[in-house]
Amino acid sequence: MEVTELSRIEYRDTSWRLAKSNEDFKKQQYKMEKDTMSVLNYLKKQKQEKDNMIEKLKQQLVETKEKAQVEKEKLEQKYALQISELEGQFHQKAKEIGMIQTELKTIKQFQKRKIQVEKELDDLKENLRVTEKKHLETLRRMEGRFFEEKHRLEQEAEKKIIILAERAHHEAMVKYGQCSRPPGADYVVSESEEKKEFGNESKLQDQTDDTELQDQTNEIELQDQTDESKLQDQTFITQQVPVSDSEMALSSILKGSQEPNMVRSF
Repeated sequence: MEVTELSRIEYRDTSWRLAKSNEDFKKQQYKMEKDTMSVLNYLKKQKQEKDNMIEKLKQQLVETKEKAQVEKEKLEQKYALQISELEGQFHQKAKEIGMIQTELKTIKQFQKRKIQVEKELDDLKENLRVTEKKHLETLRRMEGRFFEEKHRLEQEAEKKIIILAERAHHEAMVKYGQCSRPPGADYVVSESEEKKEFGNESKLQDQTDDTELQDQTNEIELQDQTDESKLQDQTFITQQVPVSDSEMALSSILKGSQEPNMVRSF
């Protein structure tokens, strides 16, 4: 009986402990369930916020893509226009460079031709200087010959006057005995006429010689002035006109200089 009572007491205690433990487990389970629901609600809320954030980011991404596309198209148009302008500038610069190269080539050719023309002009100046020197020498020789010839003619005139005077005197003396006119009249008249005639001839000859010398002198001076004028014209042409015109001008001067050389060769 005591054993049964003890067993019953032990069973009762055990049942009470089990009931208490069960009650504790239920409370703990309820708490855990409550905590779990709180966690789930929090997670759902977080998920919803994240979903909203994702949608918002997606919308922003779409808008950003659209803006990027618009900006891309604008940049493409802008850079295409800049590329087109740069290509145009490049072609223009290339054309200008080509023109500059052509001009440089022309300038080099002109410089070479200029040196040649300057040398030809120097030669022409030297030829003109030599020719002028020859002209001066020729003029001096002609003047010397003129004065020598004039002196010779004067001497011959004096000799002729003396001869004529002697002849007139002789004829007068012969006629003196044949004529009743006063002595010496025929001699005076004859001598005067002879002197006058010879003086006119001598004067005419001197005038002719003076005229020829003056004509030759004028011709030489005119030719010198023409050569100097041509030289000045040629100098101006080489400074102002292109090379082709300089060649034509120089050719014309060289042709023109051949004619005076023929005249001066006398």
